[in-house]
Amino acid sequence: MINDKIIEEVIKVLYNDKSIPLHDVLYKILDPSKDNDGGKSFLVAKNRLREILVDEKIIEKTTPTRTELTHFAKTIFESGGWLKHVNETNKSLKLKQSKEEFDYQISKYLAKTKWWPLGISIISLIISLLQLKTCSTQSTTIDKSQKPIIPKEEGQTKMDSSKYKLMLENDSLNLKL
Repeated sequence: MINDKIIEEVIKVLYNDKSIPLHDVLYKILDPSKDNDGGKSFLVAKNRLREILVDEKIIEKTTPTRTELTHFAKTIFESGGWLKHVNETNKSLKLKQSKEEFDYQISKYLAKTKWWPLGISIISLIISLLQLKTCSTQSTTIDKSQKPIIPKEEGQTKMDSSKYKLMLENDSLNLKL
């Protein structure tokens, strides 16, 4: 967290004053006058911080007289700063981890229940085949018991009621047998 605050300050100073060397920026932020070892820890901290800044792609390799921010660091500063960027990155990592945990739980569940859908589908297939067989046997018995279609004679538009009654009587006699 201390490094994050220092990185935030470095980005702020370099964004506002583009021509300042990194040594001067770190001198302003770290204040080596507080060190009791004659500035040795400041040099170590400066070198370590330079490595961190290059690794995080905040600054490009610096020259002794000039330090430049990368485009990435400029967009971070413009969008709220380094601390906000770190918080958003941590949130996205937590979301990614929770998604992986959820996916793991789902795959565990699917591994336990993978045979249930297969069994249910096989049972459904058997039931549908049995229904299809019973329907086909019923349709053949219905076809045999249906009334025959009598073709119309030429010129006949309507069937006489007496002929219709005779047909019904004949059919009813056939069914009773």
